Amino acid sequence: MDSRTVIHPSGRSSHVRWLILLLIVVASFVSYVLRTNLSIVGPSLIAELGISEFKLGMVLSAFALGYAIFQFPGGIFGDIVGPRLAGTLMAVAWGLLTVLSGLVPGGTAASGSVVVAYLLAIRFLVGVTHAPIFPVMAGGMVSNWFPVSAWGLPNGLSSTGLTLGAAATPPLIVWLMVLVGWRGSFLATAPAAFLLVSEHRAHALGYLPFLLLLACPLLHVFMHGGHGQGGHGGHAGPGRKGGDIDRANDSSGGA
Repeated sequence: MDSRTVIHPSGRSSHVRWLILLLIVVASFVSYVLRTNLSIVGPSLIAELGISEFKLGMVLSAFALGYAIFQFPGGIFGDIVGPRLAGTLMAVAWGLLTVLSGLVPGGTAASGSVVVAYLLAIRFLVGVTHAPIFPVMAGGMVSNWFPVSAWGLPNGLSSTGLTLGAAATPPLIVWLMVLVGWRGSFLATAPAAFLLVSEHRAHALGYLPFLLLLACPLLHVFMHGGHGQGGHGGHAGPGRKGGDIDRANDSSGGA
């Protein structure tokens, strides 16, 4: 054994366990960003989708329901499959559900009841997939990588990570909404979850700010670029089809 490798009472290398600690803190931060983002975009969501504040409250409550029901089973799930696989599956689910949150059908594409049902299902699943994070981290990662006498540090720092995530979410989401709209804010933050399952997690996390900065202008073009038909850059107004606009332009040109 290399004499420079430090082995602690838990039997784990100190170098690896500090990387595990970094992953725990960042995962806590990302979890709280991705679980509280909908409450920040609520007013914009009401304005565009035409749902009431009462129905938005039901949607937000769906997260708490899924979280409460599946936290205990989620801990058992983590014990069965192991913290590594459980954490990977959770992070992938976070990212996919965040993308789906930004793809909710608009009021013209679906009825109000369909929109509310879609949001209820998504938010319930968000609660389900976020519920196991702390049982898995405390019952799996911390207990596997830290001696009992050192459990206070990782548990305390995980609480710091979630608190910082909750504090950072409002300004971050509002800033993204200004750049790319409320839908784009979901698409811009989803990659944070996928970075948690990178093969080289600790190194990949360092690229997160740069990926977000790169994603913002691209999403701005995607969300606000020209969508006109027949090569026209304008948008067809409500109740008017692109063909109607073309015929109106032809008529005015021939006058």
